[in-house]
Amino acid sequence: ALEARQQTLLGQIDQVATLKVQSLSDQVRHIQASKRVEQLPPDLAEEAGSPDAVFLCADATITFKIGSEDFLEKIPNFGNITEASTYASRSVCRGPALGTLKVGNPSFLSLLASDKDGQRRVEGGDEVEVVFSDPEAFSDLNVEDC
Repeated sequence: ALEARQQTLLGQIDQVATLKVQSLSDQVRHIQASKRVEQLPPDLAEEAGSPDAVFLCADATITFKIGSEDFLEKIPNFGNITEASTYASRSVCRGPALGTLKVGNPSFLSLLASDKDGQRRVEGGDEVEVVFSDPEAFSDLNVEDC
């Protein structure tokens, strides 16, 4: 009975794997057909581990339906909506903190945020998450948006 159950489960796993491969293949075809991709520069493609890696040239789209309930009155409350987005794959970190650190010596690094075309962002305020391999080893951490 256990062997029969094992065979049933293995068959279901194969079925799920086949469907996943098909779904991913469909997504790749859709992305390539959309013409919203470009090849990664060689250094980023090498980092990605594939010479065929692509960069998706897509931002989130905000659509408004004029005539919706009190929509026009609420526009001023939206704040500033721009067409620029920060792309982590086009942004870089620089500074001495990326090298060897010594106990008791302050250091720093700068994150240069860039858009999908690799151009530096002119406004700050993006949410950035930094993860330290050994957070207990650091103290007096400060973040400055400049």
